[in-house]
Amino acid sequence: MAGRIMSEKGSREQIRYQNRDLILSSLRREKSIARIELGKLTSLSPATVTSITADLLDLGLIEEHLSRSTDAPKGRGRPRCMLGLRPFVGCAVSIKLSVNRLHFVLCDFAGNVRARKQVRFASLEASGASFTATLVGALHEFLAEHPQESANLMEIGFAIQGIVDTQRGTIVWSPALAEKHIDVVKPIKRQFGIECYLSNDTNMIAEALYRQNPERFGPNFAVIYMDQGVGAGLIVNGELYLGETGAAAEFGHSLHIPGGALCRCGKRGCLEAYLGDYAIQRRILGASEHTDPGSLGIEWHSIASHIEEAMQGDAAKIAVFREVGFALGAGLTRLVAMLDLRSIYLTGRTLQAYPVMEAGIREGLGSSLLSNLQDEIKIDVLPWNEDLIERGVLAKALRRIDESFLARKEPMRELV
Repeated sequence: MAGRIMSEKGSREQIRYQNRDLILSSLRREKSIARIELGKLTSLSPATVTSITADLLDLGLIEEHLSRSTDAPKGRGRPRCMLGLRPFVGCAVSIKLSVNRLHFVLCDFAGNVRARKQVRFASLEASGASFTATLVGALHEFLAEHPQESANLMEIGFAIQGIVDTQRGTIVWSPALAEKHIDVVKPIKRQFGIECYLSNDTNMIAEALYRQNPERFGPNFAVIYMDQGVGAGLIVNGELYLGETGAAAEFGHSLHIPGGALCRCGKRGCLEAYLGDYAIQRRILGASEHTDPGSLGIEWHSIASHIEEAMQGDAAKIAVFREVGFALGAGLTRLVAMLDLRSIYLTGRTLQAYPVMEAGIREGLGSSLLSNLQDEIKIDVLPWNEDLIERGVLAKALRRIDESFLARKEPMRELV
């Protein structure tokens, strides 16, 4: 009997947590909204919305203001009580590492971006120690330029292209850095006394898509990012799936062909070695699969030129992108088979070539999936937006801020 009571209590707590998260996420997206619209948007009952917003008001996380109805004649509309998040109860910083650049973004509790900055440095020449020193120094300067927001800083999120260990807070490997196994979370916590979270960039794209539009993307989907490298992010049951160390869905470095083409990570046969920008360049140049990716000196404009020529009918380049599509389709079959996914979203600059990749993707899927499963898979191409990574980092950081505030309060009132 006691076990049953504990189980029911835990279930109620989980429901309350989910409802609070839903309310806060909706307020962050909508900025200003009346309770009745908030209920319609979240599908929560008026009693639940009233109870949760009352607690959030008590906590000082949201505020009320009056707004005159816009659907009544001018001057005669009755003021409506609107709700919004209080912006300066807490702030978060997003850091993104790319080759030779650090990108900083500062946002407030309501999700409004307050400042941006880009810092250039020679990332591929940096040692682990010098990279950490550059990172900490640049972050100090960025925060010093924005003292009001920095005074309320509660979370720092850091996204990189490559493999991360979220448990240890280390960059296991990144194409932007020469060294491996670099500890970044502990130095940041030690210097700033602020919680820091390390993540893979494609995971943050998945987080951004789901947080911005959960109705469109649904609770289960994969996003594949193709650009210089290749990555995947998974949303499973409405949550970002990370695995034990944060390296789950390391799509680009899953084995495609044993002993196959040389990957940037130093191994052979990775899927990225058939999909990345250097893989495309190797094929078009007719170079050996074992050619060192670093020796190709690739700039994006050369890949963009190949895509444009393929789109204009260059048969040889169409064949290359069809082969790339086949490798992608074959890789997707593993995700579909293991996770029973039906929705896959593709994004990144390379996907500009999707029209000449699509037939190859379908062939790759058909090579390993039962035909009825292939017919049920929805594949959408999303226009690439670099801001998706930082939006995901900030969304994740703001959720952690939400949790820290809500954990300070006694359990919310029971609904009758």
